[in-house]
Amino acid sequence: MKKYLIDTNIIDAFHDEEECIVERMQKLDKIKIACISIGELFYGVIKSTQKTKNMNNLTHIINFYEILYIDYEVTYQNGDIKAKLRSIGRPTPDNDIWIAAIAKKHDLVIATRDKHLLDLNFVPTERW
Repeated sequence: MKKYLIDTNIIDAFHDEEECIVERMQKLDKIKIACISIGELFYGVIKSTQKTKNMNNLTHIINFYEILYIDYEVTYQNGDIKAKLRSIGRPTPDNDIWIAAIAKKHDLVIATRDKHLLDLNFVPTERW
């Protein structure tokens, strides 16, 4: 059975109760997300007009999911992926490279809708 790292856009779709995403997420043993996604979610909360409500929702998310962090091996993977992307002339947002590096270290498939991640050849991805 595949193990997944859930990208920020899938987390958003899950909390928006998108039926196809809810069904897929319910089949997972543990839902794993990158600490980078938490930062992206905090950004969304801070710029929102309903900060208190959204911060409460985010607190629930943080307590519910298994969060994977950056360590020495992830920093190496980040540098390796970024160098490979640069060598083929494919600019990719730094957050996406960090998410890919975390997925690669933990041997996870990235569940995403993000074109930058879906186009990576260095880490397995699936469009959800």
